[in-house]
Amino acid sequence: MMPADVLRAAQYNNMTKELGVAIERWALNPSHAQRKDIYDALDWYHTGGLYATKRDEGVVFMDIPEGRWPTVEMSMEAAREKFDR
Repeated sequence: MMPADVLRAAQYNNMTKELGVAIERWALNPSHAQRKDIYDALDWYHTGGLYATKRDEGVVFMDIPEGRWPTVEMSMEAAREKFDR
């Protein structure tokens, strides 16, 4: 059985992919402000913080693709925070 945190992260990434397609291709001319509100709520471009991981060579900062969750796990607390926005 897959852990809920792993499934939650995968579902989030799939949701943001679908949302990106909807905004860019299906929405009828969303305004810049409307797009910005959505992207800011999701921290789409990862400007809300730095993401790092420990490796043998020390701490390494991660370059995360836009619109993706930064790790393979998403806690319920993180999911609630995202959806509250």
